Amino acid sequence: MKKKILYILENKNIYLLEQIKQLSKFHEVNILTTSKKVQIELGKKYKVIFQKKTKIEKFVEKVSILLSTPNFSSKEKFYNDLELFNTKSILRKIYLYFKKFLFIKKNYLKSFNLFNFFLPIFFFKERYKFLNDFDILIYDFRFYQSYNNLKSLIIVANKIRKIKKICFVYSWDNIFTGNIITKADYYLVWSEYIKENLKKIHHIEEKKLVTIKPVQFFYLRKQIEPPEFILYPCTFSGDDNEQDSLVYHDVFMIKTLSKILNKLDSKIRLLVRPYPLSKYDKSINTFKDLTNVKFDSKINEDQNNQDHFSYKNTQINKSICVISFGTTFNLEAIYNGKISLFMDFSNFKPKRNYHYLYSNYSKKIDEFVFLKKVAIKNYIFDEKQLENTLLDIMENKNKREIYLNNSLEINKKFINFEYDNLNDFLDKVIY
Repeated sequence: MKKKILYILENKNIYLLEQIKQLSKFHEVNILTTSKKVQIELGKKYKVIFQKKTKIEKFVEKVSILLSTPNFSSKEKFYNDLELFNTKSILRKIYLYFKKFLFIKKNYLKSFNLFNFFLPIFFFKERYKFLNDFDILIYDFRFYQSYNNLKSLIIVANKIRKIKKICFVYSWDNIFTGNIITKADYYLVWSEYIKENLKKIHHIEEKKLVTIKPVQFFYLRKQIEPPEFILYPCTFSGDDNEQDSLVYHDVFMIKTLSKILNKLDSKIRLLVRPYPLSKYDKSINTFKDLTNVKFDSKINEDQNNQDHFSYKNTQINKSICVISFGTTFNLEAIYNGKISLFMDFSNFKPKRNYHYLYSNYSKKIDEFVFLKKVAIKNYIFDEKQLENTLLDIMENKNKREIYLNNSLEINKKFINFEYDNLNDFLDKVIY
């Protein structure tokens, strides 16, 4: 008899759908959602349990977020300060100063722990009686509504011993927030290195931490293709209609790379992948004037489909190397055997918002600091070094091998797992 899995899903993420598809080969998988769209679109293929969020839960969730500490990571403190800088509301400023100075870095001030403390759980036990029909509950590590809109269900499930609670850490950069789910039997992470950092940051017991291949890498297939271009995936989200938008770090770097490539070899193109949902309306004409730059506007169409991932895989395989300020795309490219370079300078200088100075931002956002420690050998610190490095990669086989080996060392830290997939883990550990 197949084991029954309840999988919390709030959006049609293609990676998670692929995982559900694989799980369904050996288990009876039910999806739980608060999204009508997910219910309607997946209801023909899977059994979908729709649950409406109660007013009690909405209220408790808001109170928990309001009272949670922003001091759990450098990134959270940075965005608290940024909001202080931007807000004109006196009441909002008072609240943000309260968050900044009165709260301390303690586990009980995490959003989920506060939620667990305030939630009147007796209102939900009958509502979630159906949980007793399941053997396994799978959910995201992140507290936010777009990933976990029914924290009450997770709390009730953790009171039922027969259910194995499995929490997946979707990405390596999710570990730097205090807004996480702090109850589970197992936490799935990408590598031993991330496991050690997660244990240190969130004090999760080692026996609960399991390394498993990232679901985001299922589409990657290394193929030998003639190299055609330098691939630049944008790093920053925002809108270039805003004067000091972070996207200008990418825009200025694209112009710098275009100039360098024209100098080194005018035949080599720069293929730019825009950051999902970022807006480049003002910069499009600038990119059109750069004859060796192709801005791939197709990327901002629907990315959540198989055709997109095949297209993305081909781009990686046809690239000479991948350059960015530091994204998961770099790790995907390394997985396919490509050199990845990381920028640690920017020619963009914000006019008003000093928080967005690259030298300031990159030192206060945990992901940038974390990535730099691991990938330091392939970091570029100024324009001249960038030019020399690209010349080495294009013309010096020995130095190209050095940069490739440096890249592969990065992925030994980030992509290093014991189990190939969730079925493998369930079969060897849970059953």
